[in-house]
Amino acid sequence: MSTGSIWTGAFWKAAAERAISTFAQSTAASAIVINFADINATMNTLEQALGIGATAALLSVLKSVGFGLGTGGSPSRVEIPPANVGLAKAQVEEKIDRKVDQALIAENERQARLADNKKEN
Repeated sequence: MSTGSIWTGAFWKAAAERAISTFAQSTAASAIVINFADINATMNTLEQALGIGATAALLSVLKSVGFGLGTGGSPSRVEIPPANVGLAKAQVEEKIDRKVDQALIAENERQARLADNKKEN
């Protein structure tokens, strides 16, 4: 996804997806922990969970920006190239064709040896 800049729609779309995911996961996790641990029972559990989720989402956006500046435009530290299914399929088919050709050659050689053995006997 690296386009060289964090000022692209693709960068911010990916960063937003990460932030929303982080928000949802951390809000759910903190609500469960706060509820079961009965931490600070005087506060509303939902308010605490939303606060933790919002903080985690903000940290996610900051992390994405940091990675974007460091990687040249990707909100992720790991760059995963898009799969080229057509090329992969062609490469697999080519390998299969080579194996089939090798098997046919080997079988023809075996048949020739059998024929030679019959002639000698």
